[in-house]
Amino acid sequence: MIIDYNIEQLSYLIKNIFDLTGISISILDTDYNALTNHSHDFDFCSLLQESDIEHEKCRSCDEKLLKKCRESEKLESHICRAGLYDAAMPIIKNNNVLGYILMGRIRSEKSPQQLTYHHYNNINSDKLKTLYKKLPVLSKAQLVALYNIFPSILFDRVINIIYDEFTNNVIEYIDANLKENLSVTMLSEKFNVSVNYLYNAFHKNLNCTVNEYITAQRITRAKELLTETTNPIYSIAEEVGINNYTYFCKLFKKIHKLSPGEYRKTHFKHK
Repeated sequence: MIIDYNIEQLSYLIKNIFDLTGISISILDTDYNALTNHSHDFDFCSLLQESDIEHEKCRSCDEKLLKKCRESEKLESHICRAGLYDAAMPIIKNNNVLGYILMGRIRSEKSPQQLTYHHYNNINSDKLKTLYKKLPVLSKAQLVALYNIFPSILFDRVINIIYDEFTNNVIEYIDANLKENLSVTMLSEKFNVSVNYLYNAFHKNLNCTVNEYITAQRITRAKELLTETTNPIYSIAEEVGINNYTYFCKLFKKIHKLSPGEYRKTHFKHK
């Protein structure tokens, strides 16, 4: 598996998000190397990190947050020692972690109105206080909203996985035929390979089983139909190849913690 990062497009999208929100954002690869980042040329954190001691404390804080994100494979956040909100989220595609988004330099609803921490190793405290007031303030709900839209505006367009030819052919077939009665046996016969060969290809390239991939793609397609059409839910279940309506609803709720109907109410894209 090869991860293809479109750095130019990544940088363009992140800059636009930064311009809209004022949030400092970095895109990191799987080894935490920065692919692109956008932040203010000089702000509270920039001044703070002029101190080698404070710089090391901030770096260590980021590493702990990213490690927690890597282990959980979900959005993680914390309040740093200066009262700022930092968040990290994995970039996941087809069950593979392709990198991380690190967002920070944000005053949260819980941050103090005034900077009260004075032990900053001889850094100009008055200047720190002035810059602190200029930091963007976002609620946790707003950050979660960003988390929800990142996959569609970022991951799906500018970060791609290049698989071997065989795996890519099987994936394309599955994605184009979700309505059909897909199974490991059927696919192995269609592509003239053993079940073990098919299983190993998916495990190596997608870090999941064939059935897990099929289920994930069916639910992803169902989400699109729920938010983009007014088709009955039972019809959507059939359209994605799950003919048992009750099972579809249970499976959807297990994955998204919402029933299909509840998901549609909160995510429907009004025309």
